[in-house]
Amino acid sequence: MGRNEREAICREIVEMMFDAMTEEKRTAYKNACARNCYLTSHYGMSSYNLTTYKEGWHFVCDGCRTHYSAWAYDNDGELIIGRKPNEEKLNMIWSHTFSDNPIDLKKI
Repeated sequence: MGRNEREAICREIVEMMFDAMTEEKRTAYKNACARNCYLTSHYGMSSYNLTTYKEGWHFVCDGCRTHYSAWAYDNDGELIIGRKPNEEKLNMIWSHTFSDNPIDLKKI
């Protein structure tokens, strides 16, 4: 699988995660972006990473003194957002760092 294919799949996973999130979790992301904008004049974060585990997906964004993360897992075709389990209990498949913001800010 090439980088562009992986990037497209990861963007789709992140989009599905945001679709499944509560409004409160989306607002937390918007607040993190706004906080980063206040500190750096850039709305968004400086790094975006999606780690895929057998048990689910962990999306992490880091900015200037700002952090946001979300954990999702599949429950019979329904994406559930929740707390990330202990790292020792997870089986990592691969990790992907995005080249730019994978989130369409107009959708959230």
